[in-house]
Amino acid sequence: MKDKYVAYYGANNESETFQTFEQAEKWLKDQWAEDSDGGFSEESCEGGDYIAEITHRSGFRETENRDKDGYKWDEEAHGYFKDGEEWPYEFDHIGNIFLNRHC
Repeated sequence: MKDKYVAYYGANNESETFQTFEQAEKWLKDQWAEDSDGGFSEESCEGGDYIAEITHRSGFRETENRDKDGYKWDEEAHGYFKDGEEWPYEFDHIGNIFLNRHC
C-alpha cells in the first residue's frame, strides 16, 4: 500500500510519507520534541509545518525509447544511430509526466 500522508517539518526542510495520519502526526511531534531545547522554530510557530493527504501522484508515460526504437552505439561516431540518423535526445527515454488520482 502506498503512503497516503506527507508530513513536513519546515525548520529542517524535511518531509516524510506515511500510511496513516497518526504516523505522520507522531513523526512531526517527534521533530518538535527533538528540536525544542532552545524553543520552537519560527517555521513551526508560523504554521510552516503540516500534514497533508496525498491525492495525486506523478507518473511517466514513455513515448520513445532509444534501445527499443533500434538505435545502436557507433564507436567511431560516438553516438547512437539508426539508419544513419543520430538519436536526437539527451536522454534514453522520452515521454510525458502526468498526475494520477488513483493513489
